[in-house]
Amino acid sequence: MRIERVAMMLVLAAGLLPAWGVAGAAAAVPAGAPIATAGAKAKAPAKAKAPAPAQRTTCSTAAYANNPLLGPKRVPNAGPVARLLRGWERLAGFSPRGYLKLFYD
Repeated sequence: MRIERVAMMLVLAAGLLPAWGVAGAAAAVPAGAPIATAGAKAKAPAKAKAPAPAQRTTCSTAAYANNPLLGPKRVPNAGPVARLLRGWERLAGFSPRGYLKLFYD
C-alpha cells in the first residue's frame, strides 16, 4: 500500500495525470529541476576528480637527497624513459646512506 502511495505522489509531482495537464506540470516543477519518475533512482552528485599529476618527460636538475651520486630528484612519469622505469624502485629499499655504503666505492 505504501509503495502505491509513493508511486502516486511521484506521478502527481511529475505532472503525468491528465487533470493537471501541461500548465499544472509547469507550475508544479521549477524550470531546470529534474523530474522524478516511478522507476528512476536518484543519482548522487558527482565527486570532483583529483587533478592529474603533471606530465614530466625529463629528469629534474635537483639531486635526490641532495646527493648527485643518487641521481635526479624527480624522474619522468611520461614518455619513453618513464616506460623504461616502470616498476623501478629507487635505492632498492635501502636508505640513501645505506645504498651508497653498499654500492659506492
